Amino acid sequence: RKLLLILHGKRLDDDLVREAIQQLKLEGHEIQVKVTWDSGDVDQFVKEAVELWDNQSYDTLVAGGGDGTLNELVAALLKHDAPQHISIAQLPLGTANDLASATGISLHPLDALRLALDPANIHPIDIALVNGEVFMNLTTAGPVSEVSSKGMSDALKKALGPAAVA
Repeated sequence: RKLLLILHGKRLDDDLVREAIQQLKLEGHEIQVKVTWDSGDVDQFVKEAVELWDNQSYDTLVAGGGDGTLNELVAALLKHDAPQHISIAQLPLGTANDLASATGISLHPLDALRLALDPANIHPIDIALVNGEVFMNLTTAGPVSEVSSKGMSDALKKALGPAAVA
């Protein structure tokens, strides 16, 4: 099977991710990795993937990052009119990994990527648009929506863990 992994740049040096990719390649799977560095990279990588999808024969497009990375990937798929047969998966590497936890995706990279490779695990999931913004997991309204972990430093997010987005 063949995955296209769009990996958040802050996770580039994650040894468990590297080991998981190497192991799966040894087992005969093809995994192409594109690493984000700048704002807009996810959108560009998804655009390229959609344009080349049938020629590249990817089985699944994987968001390697947190809920935000997955959200960016889905928004880009919608923006670029991706065919509905494109399957997506998450390699949860974020702060809270709320969607992964709620859907039973392992936080261990090898297990999460094995899940992404298994066609029996493809299931539809609802997405929504509010004021043109995509969300897949949760949304907030009122004063709490003004508070976000986006303005926090990575060190503070790491120290607080899931409480950073609670």
